[in-house]
Amino acid sequence: MTPGILRGVLIISNHKTPAVEQPSHVSLDKPVTWEEVQRDIRSLVGAQLVKEQLLEITRILGNIKEHQARHHLTNMPPIHFLIKGPAGGGKRYVARILSKILQYYQLAEKPLHMVTVSNMESLPEVSAQSPIYVPVVDRLIPKDSRRNYLVTTLFWAHLERIADRQSVILGVDSERGSEFVEALTFAPEIQFKIEIPDYRWEDLLAYARKYAAQYKFKLVKPAVAEFRRALEEAQSKPDFANLRSVEKIIDRAMMNYYIKPGQDAPHGKQYAALQGQHFIVSPHVHAVPVAQKAQNPLAQINSLVGLKEVKARLNQLMALANLQKRRSEQGLSAEPISTHMAFSGSPGTGKTTVARLVGQALKELGLLEKGHLVEAAREDLVGQYVGHTAQKTADVVEQALGGVLFIDECYSLNAGHGMDYGREAVATLIKKMEDARDNLTVIFSGYSQEMEAFLDMNPGLRSRIQFHLTFPDYTGEELMEIFLKLCHDEGYELSREAALELEALLQQLYGKRRDNFANGRLVRSLFERAKLSLATRVWQDPKTASLSLILPQDVQALATYSDVAGLLRAQRRGIGFHAVSA
Repeated sequence: MTPGILRGVLIISNHKTPAVEQPSHVSLDKPVTWEEVQRDIRSLVGAQLVKEQLLEITRILGNIKEHQARHHLTNMPPIHFLIKGPAGGGKRYVARILSKILQYYQLAEKPLHMVTVSNMESLPEVSAQSPIYVPVVDRLIPKDSRRNYLVTTLFWAHLERIADRQSVILGVDSERGSEFVEALTFAPEIQFKIEIPDYRWEDLLAYARKYAAQYKFKLVKPAVAEFRRALEEAQSKPDFANLRSVEKIIDRAMMNYYIKPGQDAPHGKQYAALQGQHFIVSPHVHAVPVAQKAQNPLAQINSLVGLKEVKARLNQLMALANLQKRRSEQGLSAEPISTHMAFSGSPGTGKTTVARLVGQALKELGLLEKGHLVEAAREDLVGQYVGHTAQKTADVVEQALGGVLFIDECYSLNAGHGMDYGREAVATLIKKMEDARDNLTVIFSGYSQEMEAFLDMNPGLRSRIQFHLTFPDYTGEELMEIFLKLCHDEGYELSREAALELEALLQQLYGKRRDNFANGRLVRSLFERAKLSLATRVWQDPKTASLSLILPQDVQALATYSDVAGLLRAQRRGIGFHAVSA
């Protein structure tokens, strides 16, 4: 290990949600005081052992500072820490306390800097005098099957170099995170380890009271039982995150209070009382985001790239539904509308997106109660023995009632022989489509040729599907429009030269497309890879490279990927005879 100047600390924490906290606002104009450090340590809920460990670390860092001052030393080897504890257990808060201790002893000069998944590329620009917090979420651990593999690999390579001259604090809450830490080159040099134990019920209740008090709320005694019920429900789920989950429960309770405060209204500066009913999930609260998702879904369909014929047919469907609704309101005869559909087309042509918006549009017209989308495949519908399939299919339909059941690659239910249970699934679906047609839309989706064979497998299937929509491949111009929309939505730009390069590439890919051409999915993949090339340039040249401008070399790099190169080499499938050499 090469000794370096102890000017900053890199704090790394592994938890399941991206950090959203902002950097500490402590500055050199307002030095950290010993009273502030003590207050923060005392504020930890439970975790008596952690408090003792922090005080011991404080004593040791004080000895380091005293020795450094007495001998006028400027070069000190970096000090590394490891924080272990459950997800949402307060590792970031402990890291902030360590940062303040370092600032108090002037072992770090600048405030804490937060690194997240979205800004990790700026690591080379961070001052060596700042403690740095890096949440090691799963997406930060390199994995060659992910799009961000190169970026995360470069990130950790740079971090390994930083560890030679700056202190690092690692926080781990998973076995995978522990294994990853053990493989780091500086792992054997970690001098201090802090263990955050699992929280008891009393600790979580104390934290709930403390968190509520920040917003001038209090938990009255009858509310404690309901809070515990909500907490136990959260603990039964795999994503339970201790203190973060407690915060979410209190947040929901406070929102329920605003909707319906109750009888005990506070006076003056009295804290508002959270009652038992505030911890019971309110259906009225959950109705708000559903309504927001359904805002003007037909306009969203019409704004999609391409799909001219699909849009025209769906507008006709909505107009017909509106007509029948108004006739019914006026007391005129109105025939019920069957909204079951078949979507045919290649992958990536927007079938799932349109299905989701159709559900929301039909809900607005009053034809569906919820408008949600349930996606299903063969394995969700087909069982392994006689009678199992009918029950599995009925269960999926039950989940979809009030919305859209979207069955992708539906022809997988047609195995071509009489013993396959897929036929039983189709028979069950046909009955449910008829019985629940007033509150269910079933959409079958897949390739055009296979779709025709699927519709012929049962005489009652085709007759129950009124709308057959064909989703054509996007043209080269439409593929370009999709790419530009992705750039706009995420704040990127194409240089003029890059746009010309990309236009030529997309036209080539469209001209050589085969039956499995991925359309919009391919464009999304190209966009992510172009960003990866841009990220590499920014990493190598952080001072002058633009953070948002995609250049010709970024587009040229796309053709080096094996799948893209294979598409460019492919011969367009034609119809007719091929010449055969003698």
